[in-house]
Amino acid sequence: MDASFATHKYSRSHTGCAVAIGGAFVHCRSIVQGGTSSKSSCEAEIRAMSDSAGMILWINQFLEEVGFTDLPPVHIHEDNESSITLFKAGFPKNHASKHYEPRYFFLTSLLEEKLVQSPTYLQHCK
Repeated sequence: MDASFATHKYSRSHTGCAVAIGGAFVHCRSIVQGGTSSKSSCEAEIRAMSDSAGMILWINQFLEEVGFTDLPPVHIHEDNESSITLFKAGFPKNHASKHYEPRYFFLTSLLEEKLVQSPTYLQHCK
């Protein structure tokens, strides 16, 4: 998943998500982030991860319903070092990051339930 910070009208950010199972893409989505505008690229990336996690949960539940059990945690590939650092260091207790606290705790609950793995850095192809 990826986000582009403030690329649309009214400084809205953009989210892109692709889900692959066994090397085959089963879901792709590209959408303008709704609601309020993100205040930083880190927040835009956290919003992208949080919004995309809902589809990841749905795909996992679908696979369990059709008989696949003991599914491994989903790998999240992220290209924003600030958002990765946020997850590894824990949520900061300052006013600047307070507005995306619920999204952060939603993602960390998925980590604790072992539904997703901690985001890993993915460099863009040149």
